[in-house]
Parts: sequence; C-alpha cells; structure tokens
Amino acid sequence: MKKAILSLNVGDNPGYRYNLKSMKDYSEKIGADFFIADKIVIKLYHFFFEKLQCLSLFNQDYDQVLYLDADVMVTPKSENIFEVYSDVNKFYAHHENADSEDMDRDIFVRPLLTDDFDWPLLNGRYQYFNAGVMLFGRESWKEVISGIDNPPNKKEVWEFGDQTFLNYLVAKNKVKFESLDRKFNWMNCGKPDPNKHRYSANFIHYAGPCLYGESKNKVMEDDYKELYNQC
Repeated sequence: MKKAILSLNVGDNPGYRYNLKSMKDYSEKIGADFFIADKIVIKLYHFFFEKLQCLSLFNQDYDQVLYLDADVMVTPKSENIFEVYSDVNKFYAHHENADSEDMDRDIFVRPLLTDDFDWPLLNGRYQYFNAGVMLFGRESWKEVISGIDNPPNKKEVWEFGDQTFLNYLVAKNKVKFESLDRKFNWMNCGKPDPNKHRYSANFIHYAGPCLYGESKNKVMEDDYKELYNQC
C-alpha cells in the first residue's frame, strides 16, 4: 500500500510549525510520504477548498491519502491510521454531528434536503463529518467530489467554507462512508480541558480561533513540547 499525508500551510504560518513537525515525524514512523501544500492552486469558491490539492496525489499511484488541517497535531504514540482504516473503497472522516448538542449539524443539513436522494443518518442524526481530517481511497476519491462544479443554490451549503458542501456531495453521491473514531479527530472547540484528556488522542484538532483562554498558537506549542518531551 502506497500512502501519503498532506497538510495545507499557504503563507508558511509559523504557528503551525509544531503540528507540521508532528505530521512529518508520524509519516516517517508509519512509512507514508508527507507533503505540505503552500501555494493556492484549486481557486474554487473558498480558500478551504485548497485542501483538495491532496487528491492530485492519486495521479502518483497512491492507494490512500490522508488530509490533515494545519491545526491538527499528531501525538507521539498515535496509532497508524492507515492500518486501522485500510479500505480503499471507502471515504473516512469523523462524524461530528453526534458528539454533543453544541455540534448539532442537522440545522445545516435540513435546508439541503431534496427528493433527489436520502441523506444518511448516523446515531440518530444526519451524517455530517468534520473536514479537518479526511482519509481518501483510490477507489472512492472521485465519488467524493463528483458534482463539485454544481453547488445547490442554498446559502447553507457554504457553512464552514468547504465542509457542508463536501458533506452534501458525499451524501448525494452515496459515497461509502465510515466515521473515524474521535481519537483521530479530537476536538474540544475551546472548552476547558484541565485534565488534558486530549493527550490521550491520536490526533488533536485545535478547531476554533482560540483555546482555553489562550492563543491557539501558544496552546499548540505548549502541548507539543509537553507531549514530545515525555517520549
């Protein structure tokens, strides 16, 4: 299996250097190639769609490609995601819609429902994944973006930049989807975490502009130094 990991850091934001280092080290440990997209190439709708640069790697005969937001840190004892989720016919991402009432995504899905297709349900809510960690397979990636040039004429489709539209496409195209365990996309979204439960995760996703009353960059730096000094 030929595997790759790509993250997006246009503008070379120094605040992400610790996260990117953790990704690079992880890639070397599990035998995956690591790439950083640092230029705007896609130029589609919203800057966040630049993450789809990862899909061009399938032209280099990769079997699976993992996309990670730059605000994701791989912890030093992380499991090999490619071994846990190895089906190249599936698209993997974390179904965030059942994590808490604060993460209710049905409000974004309902305006997009039509008679053309049935939006899948997971754990009693509409299937809705977080697009900060996505694992694509060689047999499924084209299905994920099929119809991307024809968005529905609904303002809700642009919630979170790329995320809701990608969810719409995955649902409409009946893509074989499996949710990643939360430990591969651990989000506290700024809520207090005094006991640092996030340290038990494989991937910590520092979603949101600030965390725990401190700057996002400082929290990421402090976490990296504490986690990796323990090794």
